[in-house]
Amino acid sequence: MIGIAGELYFASADVFQSALQSVAEDRYVQAIVLRLNTVYNMDASMCLAVMALHDLLKSTGRFLVISGVTEEVWHVFHRAGLVKQLGLDNLYFTDESNPQFSTWKACLRAQELIHRHAQQEVE
Repeated sequence: MIGIAGELYFASADVFQSALQSVAEDRYVQAIVLRLNTVYNMDASMCLAVMALHDLLKSTGRFLVISGVTEEVWHVFHRAGLVKQLGLDNLYFTDESNPQFSTWKACLRAQELIHRHAQQEVE
C-alpha cells in the first residue's frame, strides 16, 4: 500500500512516477493499493503517471487498485479516461465517516485479484 498526500500536479508528476515505478519494478509486488484520500489539486499529468503505472503492472500480470478517491479526484480520473482504464471495481471512494474503509475494501480487492490470477496460472 502506498499513501499519497498533498497537491499532485504537473510539477510533481515526474517524482511521483519515478517513486511508483521503482516500487512496481520489484517483481515480488503483485498489486499496489494507491491511497489518495488526502490528495488535492490533481491534474491530468498525474493521471498519465497513474496510467503508466497501471499499464506497467498490467503488462506483467499485476494489479493497481485505488482507495480514498474523493469527488475531486474522481472528476479528474473520469475526464482523463482513467476510470474506464482501471475499471470501477478497482476504485474505492473515501468515506468521511470511516476514512479507512475504502482502503480496507481496496486491499480485499487486491487480494481477490491476486488469488484469481494465481488460479488462472495453475489451470
